[in-house]
Amino acid sequence: MILVTGGNGFLGSQIAKQLVARGEKVVIFDNAPLSSRLEGIKEKINYSRGDIVDLESIIDVIKEHKVRKIIHLAYFRDIALQEKYPTRAVKVNCTGFNNLLEAARLCDIERVVWASSVAVYGAPELYREPVGEDQLPAPTTLYGACKFFDEYLARQFRKTYGLETVALRPTVIYGEGRWYSGYSNVARDMFYDVVTARKAVVYEGNKRLDWLNVEDAARAFVLAIQAKEIKSDVFNLGGEVATVAAAAAVLKELVPDVTIEVVGGGKETWPAALDITRAREELGYQPQYGLREGFARYLEAIRQGVA
Repeated sequence: MILVTGGNGFLGSQIAKQLVARGEKVVIFDNAPLSSRLEGIKEKINYSRGDIVDLESIIDVIKEHKVRKIIHLAYFRDIALQEKYPTRAVKVNCTGFNNLLEAARLCDIERVVWASSVAVYGAPELYREPVGEDQLPAPTTLYGACKFFDEYLARQFRKTYGLETVALRPTVIYGEGRWYSGYSNVARDMFYDVVTARKAVVYEGNKRLDWLNVEDAARAFVLAIQAKEIKSDVFNLGGEVATVAAAAAVLKELVPDVTIEVVGGGKETWPAALDITRAREELGYQPQYGLREGFARYLEAIRQGVA
């Protein structure tokens, strides 16, 4: 049995679907009611409501469902709100993660795969692209700082207790199920505007992003949880690097009759291009969706009302 914390959400629901498709038994642990994102597999999974800040509830769900591996995604994800509510952010993102690791240790979990982030890296001028995992993190947001601390914490549990932990650092994820705007709002808003309003105004056109399709991101987590042996404990994940303006141009090609206004400017918050060689070699990860294919799938999901 594989436990997916935060499995009700954007990335978690896609991971759950892929795990079920591969014949895995899944239990989702989330603090929200069962989401429509999980349509199609609701009858094939177990669902437990609880909060990651409650250690006992994590232990209870592990024992009840005889969990052997964990994919951890439960997080206070809104980068801007974290700056406004730092106490809540640290409680969920750091104390909650410590609870997860402690529960895994006490229950002899075989492996914990969890979501770190490209946000652990600092200002782009500090790095030479593509940026590898061994380059020094220097986060500029509380969100990134919590992820960096969690990586340190995971290494301590790995070193001290022998708990196998694997951190994946995804870039900007877009695709079916992204209902929120968040820090990288262009990864959601311009797609919905194109479909619903038939026009979009896109800002920071010169800003580069690594566009990672949610299906590719989810597959990386599935590969990491199913791998027989993993040498490294941190992996970069990426898709295709393009400016916001270039991404908008791809959307215009896909939907020629819409109006898209691109406003220039914009500066990267972290490096745009990550080196994913380690994930290719150890996990067998290779992104399948470039911008055109990935954007087309996202647009269709919005049209069908499943995004």
